Amino acid sequence: MSYCSITDMALCMVMGNLTRLQDADLVHLRNVTVEGFDLALRACCVRIKKVKLVAALGFLLSSEVLGILHARGCRIRWD
Repeated sequence: MSYCSITDMALCMVMGNLTRLQDADLVHLRNVTVEGFDLALRACCVRIKKVKLVAALGFLLSSEVLGILHARGCRIRWD
């Protein structure tokens, strides 16, 4: 979904509704806030196996979300 003009709520809905989602590239999403990324990752943390995020989000996302993703075996690539 990189380079898309998507909002927080739309990203959360897309990530939560894609039942076969395993890999996601979430970079260069200008309209999405840190809270939007946080909610979207929570919505798909059960299914996602690999996610690519902007490196600055590593310091801004909640440690709870990052912990959940790591505990479920998700690999995070910081771009």
